[in-house]
Amino acid sequence: MRTRFCLSPSRFCDHPHPKKSPFHPLLRRHGATKIPFKIFGSFFLTLILLWPSMSAGAAGRQLLHGHMRKAFASTPLLGDVPVAQQLRLSIGLPLRNQQELSNLLKEIYDPKSAQYRKFHTPEEFAEQFGPTREDYQAVIDFAKASGLSIAETHGNRIVLGVTGTAGDIQKAFHVRLRRYQRPDGSEFRAPEGEPSVDLDIPLLYVAGLDNYVLPHPNYFRKQTQPLTVKSPKETMAQPKRALGESGFTSSAGGPGSVPLTDGHGNNYYAFIGTDFRNAYGIPSGLTGNGQSLGLFELDGYFNSDIQQYEADINTFNGVPAPSVPVSFVALDGFNGTPRFPGPAGETTLDIEMAIAMAPGLRQTYLGNPWGVIVYEGYMVQVGTDGNGNPILNIGTPVDDVWAAMAFPPPGVPLSNQLSSSWTVGTDPTSDEIFQEFALQGQSFFLASGDFGYYANIGAGANQWPSDARSGTDEEESNLTVVGGDHPYHLVGWGKLEQ
Repeated sequence: MRTRFCLSPSRFCDHPHPKKSPFHPLLRRHGATKIPFKIFGSFFLTLILLWPSMSAGAAGRQLLHGHMRKAFASTPLLGDVPVAQQLRLSIGLPLRNQQELSNLLKEIYDPKSAQYRKFHTPEEFAEQFGPTREDYQAVIDFAKASGLSIAETHGNRIVLGVTGTAGDIQKAFHVRLRRYQRPDGSEFRAPEGEPSVDLDIPLLYVAGLDNYVLPHPNYFRKQTQPLTVKSPKETMAQPKRALGESGFTSSAGGPGSVPLTDGHGNNYYAFIGTDFRNAYGIPSGLTGNGQSLGLFELDGYFNSDIQQYEADINTFNGVPAPSVPVSFVALDGFNGTPRFPGPAGETTLDIEMAIAMAPGLRQTYLGNPWGVIVYEGYMVQVGTDGNGNPILNIGTPVDDVWAAMAFPPPGVPLSNQLSSSWTVGTDPTSDEIFQEFALQGQSFFLASGDFGYYANIGAGANQWPSDARSGTDEEESNLTVVGGDHPYHLVGWGKLEQ
């Protein structure tokens, strides 16, 4: 089943409040009793006439912070971003009652508190802590008046998605957008300084002014030989995932159920379906029934691949094929059709892993069945590498995707379990949305990656929130699957076992 849903399109301002009268320097210089009345009267009248424009300029201009990365200063400058180039931004608004929210979060997760596990609904969160409707509408009006188009609105009112030309964006945020070069030779854009806006409503952050951070899935493929399924059913969806990441081999059987060969006489056995549940010792009664799972993704998927994977579970595991409803929420008008093989493959694999671990995922909401709900942003090509391969970056800012997961569109249930296998850049608005997840009882699971937690090598380098954990540097989580000639060791934290 494939369903599509499309979303409709801290007061940190620097406001000077002088403690002394604006006349104070003049009075001090001349003496209060020595100023001619005509001069004083003329000065006073002029000040009154000019005060509206002076006040608007002082109170309305606010400087935003946190948009300048250290890496910008050490990268070669290539030039300006073309003024006609279309850009996609997410404008983040600060939450209200932040101290109250912080206190409530502590109480909700304290077993001794009377508020323990009394989670909020998205609507309750928006009313108590989200920006007001009036403030949100004022930001919408500001964006439209600045020549920007509204791409996404969200029920929690934390994020407003907009699009516009680089020229209009530079005028709206009083910033110059420049082109720079990454160490690998690829190009990125970034502001030359911190943005500011002529707006009384406080803003928190503007995501998308730079695209320095490149998103990447957290996998590491050790086996590079071409693989062939040693079975009449040779169309199993993406069999290389389990094999490529585990690297176990056996000539007389192994812990996996899918027999493979690399064409050189070497036999492999890959995990599929119930193999994963058996590896983790999941009780048979825990199948995901009554729940839905929200996935953060950056591309679409082919429903036929998911159906094939479910059929292969029946073939290789000898159990009834699961029938998990799979739906997607598309942002920015994205129709769900895969755009790039890599990101689309990651989406497919994430869905398959969810089905493998929770074959009974099913929740009835408003009379409709839900299982895996894929929240789909999209990616765009921003260049090519030295080998001619496309360099991809985020088209839909991640804050828009996470905001939709925290406050789903009408007709879509709130998923208590959320997951992502992507490492992406984050910002202060992201942190606000994660607070909403917590207050609503939503658990967010993000892959640390096959490189191991503290690996800092190329694409395997972890970033927030995948690096946000408690514990010591030496802590590791190991899994051993007994069977065959070579047991499979899975390292969740720490080093990568070769």
